[in-house]
Amino acid sequence: MIAMPPSQIARAIPPTPSQVFSGQGGTSSVQQLFSGGTTQRLRKRQQILFDGAGDACLFMVQQGLLATSLHIDGDRRCLIDLHFPGDVISSERFARSGVRVFSLTQSQVQRVAVTAIERQGNGEAGALRGLMSVATRQAEQARLHCALLTRLTGEERLATLLVQLAQRLGQKVADRVNVPLAISREDIADYLGLNADTVSRIFTRFRKAKLIEFHGRSDFEILNWPKLCELSPLVDDAKPRPQPAR
Repeated sequence: MIAMPPSQIARAIPPTPSQVFSGQGGTSSVQQLFSGGTTQRLRKRQQILFDGAGDACLFMVQQGLLATSLHIDGDRRCLIDLHFPGDVISSERFARSGVRVFSLTQSQVQRVAVTAIERQGNGEAGALRGLMSVATRQAEQARLHCALLTRLTGEERLATLLVQLAQRLGQKVADRVNVPLAISREDIADYLGLNADTVSRIFTRFRKAKLIEFHGRSDFEILNWPKLCELSPLVDDAKPRPQPAR
């Protein structure tokens, strides 16, 4: 893993409101490519299975939140990617030893063979551009995660993740941002390269500083969006915030 210099990673979080691909803003050309696919509904912690015997496939996340995990030396696990609504997962990812893709929440994905997408995309320049846009966004996300793990402190890592969750899943209500916390402390620790106790202590500091407020274990509010953004060198507060609730 190669660390990017600060000049290249500063202000790197891409502005990606969840409405872009979740269907709230209308049917996208990318979603049309998956319209003839097979819907898979996943329970929490259920793994996406792909036996590799058929054609290569793409999976588009329609609802929920998924993660890719890598198991090292048996029981050691790290989360190497998060998959939000609108993200696309290639079946090639399943071919690697120790890698699995599973749902962090109740989720829904649309599966379609790559050959079917090639047929549907023939002559559909808009759809192919949309698919390239998704791939570019996810490549940016991978670079962000690399920078997060190699350059940031624990507080900066958690602040970066919370802003990312807000941009992809949150809704702005008055001067606050409501965000479903669809990921456990243990999962957060495995994604940020920390331990669960450290994550809990940082959450406590954020709460005492009145940056966030919890509502149970599955939802939280961001009370001070600008201040939270300031805690991460990867966040550009000028970029779009979560959309107002309707």
